[in-house]
Amino acid sequence: MRARFFDGPSNALLTGPTAGELQEGAYRDSLRVDGYNGDGLVTTMAAGQGRTGTYRLTAKRAGYREYTQSGLKVQSEGCLFGTISLEVQLQPE
Repeated sequence: MRARFFDGPSNALLTGPTAGELQEGAYRDSLRVDGYNGDGLVTTMAAGQGRTGTYRLTAKRAGYREYTQSGLKVQSEGCLFGTISLEVQLQPE
């Protein structure tokens, strides 16, 4: 799973790391930096790479309400593991 986080009201991309985790049952994986823009600022976070399953994502960023989404399905694509890409709209506190 890969995710980019946006400010909900303005739809502006939020740069810098966003804390959170991906969970399926007892399996948990913390979000980690996955991509940067041309200025070297973090734009994408990822977790659960190379693992199929149905997950719940929880993310928290200073100044925003906690975000949770369940039912995120990652399936294999032949001999490769698929991934999903999310664009998450965070809402200010």
